[in-house]
Amino acid sequence: MKKLTKFIPLFLMTAMSAFAAEKKALLVVSSNSPKIKAEKVKEFKSLCEGKLSAKLVSVVDWDDAIANSEVKVVANDASVLAKARQVQAPLIIKVALSDLSETVKTISKSDQHDLSGSISLFKLSSSVSVSKSADGASLYGGVVAATDRIAVSKTLEMQTSNRLYSLFNQLAESVAKIVETKWNDSLGVKLESDLATFKVNTNVPGVTVKIDGLVAPQSNGSLQAAKGIHKLSVEREWFKTFEGTVFVSEGGTIDVTLEMTQEGLAKYKSVENLKLALKREDQQIDLDRQSAEAKIEIAKEQSKAEAESKVLEAEGKKSFLEKSKVSIEGEINELNIGDDRDDDDDKDAVNQIINVTK
Repeated sequence: MKKLTKFIPLFLMTAMSAFAAEKKALLVVSSNSPKIKAEKVKEFKSLCEGKLSAKLVSVVDWDDAIANSEVKVVANDASVLAKARQVQAPLIIKVALSDLSETVKTISKSDQHDLSGSISLFKLSSSVSVSKSADGASLYGGVVAATDRIAVSKTLEMQTSNRLYSLFNQLAESVAKIVETKWNDSLGVKLESDLATFKVNTNVPGVTVKIDGLVAPQSNGSLQAAKGIHKLSVEREWFKTFEGTVFVSEGGTIDVTLEMTQEGLAKYKSVENLKLALKREDQQIDLDRQSAEAKIEIAKEQSKAEAESKVLEAEGKKSFLEKSKVSIEGEINELNIGDDRDDDDDKDAVNQIINVTK
């Protein structure tokens, strides 16, 4: 496997920049949710640009396009259409981040089982539209949702802060796929994927890899990014951040050695001691995750058993009432002692009832 450990010379970067994608789209992103602030909108736009760039689409951001305008420009249909034509972008992509919600189902503590924790369902709904700048014709319009579900315990609560990035990443991927399909169907141009799968090998686990300032999603130890030149940074607590310029190609491997900070050396003494501490921490997190999932399953089974018990109890009460009703009606039908009878007649009538009962 080819190893890429050297920085790309400046002249090579300049030469390769000539191969920029010819396909172009104007991207307009807004937020209608008070939970999604301006800095988060910027983060989502960067993810969209990365996903679209992987499909060879050059993105012009609306805010950048109007940055030099002498007057304030509102992003309405007319102004967006005019700006798209001005920057020669065949497609207009609009994304309105409309609703961010979290639904939490809490598992209460039981007398018989030590049950605690909750399940959180995160959902991000957005309206997405794709249209042609030539005539304003709509190619796509609809609501696109991204969801993420996680079992939360005391140890895993810190993971919920990363949910928004995960939702943004899903939504950006959906937008890129919509653009890829509509461009191919409507404009007659096939967008070929330009993603490369590569690896970053480090001397410590648990690093955060960023490509062009954005966290690169990992799958089975591999990363994906658009082929070509990128700024790479590798971060890890207690270590100095590595930064460099690399060329990403399919199947490539980038070797990075991180150095401990003075604080890291004071706390762990060596990289090996840190690895042992991280291993114990991962084991504890894994045990907590298994415990949370097991408690959820126990709660489900307990709820099922309680429901079945209530059904049986209700059926038993119903059967008892039916039998009691028949017995009472039988006694009323048999017992018919009038005031006109003498004592002997009354005794005979009572004896008849007793015989019938026996």
